[in-house]
Amino acid sequence: MKNSLLKRYLLFTLGVVIFGVGISFSVKSDLGSNPLTVLVMGVDVHVPLSMGTCNLLVGIVMTIFGYILDRKDITLATFICLFGSSYAIDLGAMIIPDCHGFLLQFIYSVFGLLLYTFGLAVQIQSKAGLSNYDAFIFGMNRILNKMSYHQVRWIVDGTFLVSGFLLGGTVSLG
Repeated sequence: MKNSLLKRYLLFTLGVVIFGVGISFSVKSDLGSNPLTVLVMGVDVHVPLSMGTCNLLVGIVMTIFGYILDRKDITLATFICLFGSSYAIDLGAMIIPDCHGFLLQFIYSVFGLLLYTFGLAVQIQSKAGLSNYDAFIFGMNRILNKMSYHQVRWIVDGTFLVSGFLLGGTVSLG
């Protein structure tokens, strides 16, 4: 039993690192990213900290709200995702070269999208628990129980996207 749980957490951690590096490629492309990353990029414009640290700060706020909304969704996996993705984003930012020219930006954007969706799939497949983002979304969905999961997700993602854009985050193809 312990060995199985350890394997699930190790697989989850691998997924988190892949996800974080994928986010770094998306950010380096300067062609936009997912709504949460746009929010983090917007925060990064105003806070003299690394992108990963800004991700950590936004993630801490989401984790607190997720805990308040429904603490059963907050597990060790939530914290692995919170810290692991933030550090993987910073690692990616350090090792991935800047790109110039639309073709290379497009390649970075597509590669980043493929990496972070694969990382998410690995996290989900591990069945280790929820990320801080998912804990927040599922908590919101339980409170707004008259709305479907998809409606809540659209509202939260839309709020993150618009807030990130207003803060200076990049909204584009990514």
